[in-house]
Amino acid sequence: RVSKLTDETRRNPFAPYYFAERYEYELAMAEVCKFKSATGRVPDVGSADAKTMRLYSFVAMLSGVYDRLAPQAQKSLVGRIQSGLRDDVGISPLAYELTMASHLMQKGVDVEWRDWEAGGYDFLVRNGSVEAEVECKTFSADIGRKVHRRHHFQLGGRIHEEIGRALDRDDSIFVDTLISDRLDGEMDEVAKHICAALTSGQDVSDMPIVKLHKLSAGDIPFDPDSKDYGPAEITEFVGKRFDRKNPSLLVMARKGRGIAILAIRSAKPDEVTGGIYKQLKRGATQFSGERPAFLCAHMLDMRLGEILQLHAEQERGQPTGFNFIATRLFKDRAYIHTLLFSTPGIPRKSQTIEGNLRRRHYMESGLVFNFGNPSNPFANEQGLKFFS
Repeated sequence: RVSKLTDETRRNPFAPYYFAERYEYELAMAEVCKFKSATGRVPDVGSADAKTMRLYSFVAMLSGVYDRLAPQAQKSLVGRIQSGLRDDVGISPLAYELTMASHLMQKGVDVEWRDWEAGGYDFLVRNGSVEAEVECKTFSADIGRKVHRRHHFQLGGRIHEEIGRALDRDDSIFVDTLISDRLDGEMDEVAKHICAALTSGQDVSDMPIVKLHKLSAGDIPFDPDSKDYGPAEITEFVGKRFDRKNPSLLVMARKGRGIAILAIRSAKPDEVTGGIYKQLKRGATQFSGERPAFLCAHMLDMRLGEILQLHAEQERGQPTGFNFIATRLFKDRAYIHTLLFSTPGIPRKSQTIEGNLRRRHYMESGLVFNFGNPSNPFANEQGLKFFS
């Protein structure tokens, strides 16, 4: 996997930004292997960065679960890992399942793996005399969107040389591009129009529409030559200056030259809420319907602003967002007890002292949106309050 990512990075300078989001565990493992090759040891968890801590947590859970599975289930788990390392999805969905299982175990719940042994939902949990079924789904920022991030970064690979030449001529620049529908179906035409605009220094008015905005140093609220800014600062700047909310952005900075920001948007609206609902509706079919069911959705690489927007739309009276998804899923599905939306969190360190023993703890905390189904017969069962 890392070898293929490295090859693509040589051809496309924008690729590492996408890979860092999508293949965090794989890249962290490569860094650990590199460190061990140079030093003879692996990095200490106490001083590790967030990505390495997540990797260690994943590996600890993976090895612990594998050792306790039946041989056929072990074989299924190995196949799951190999498949994740070959396709575009990566192993993040598997890592999320292990994270949720770990959370439940810390609540004192027994976890029985089902998907790898008998198929269907991911695992069966028991808390005393109460049983429940759990299914985990992972979603990327691409679901339901006209401009997928992977396609956006691929577009950057086609036009990065022209962007570099524009930076040499014009200093900083914002390139605002409007496409008619989906980027993957218009890639060649979009690349041609953007290159034409950058070469001529003139807007392109035919669809895809390209508008150029030259920026002076005073226009930009951060120093492009510094490292004191990131995606959040760039997104905020584009939103305030050009009224583009949560756009798909590509950024290229050249020291002493300036910064180029490329935004791609579609004339047709995204269908993020509908895309998530369809996937969760399919996931709900994994349950037996005989026990309370927990449907857990992880928003893998969505920006905080995108997630909060999905949640906040309901407050403006719009029939969209997480509440809309929960309402539709609960209808005619009384067996669903809880619908949970979670986001990647921030690893935190703490310690406890028990007598003469000091323990170090590493936990990850992030945003969680929890919806309970009032129609479920076990809605008020205290033994099922796993996420409250």
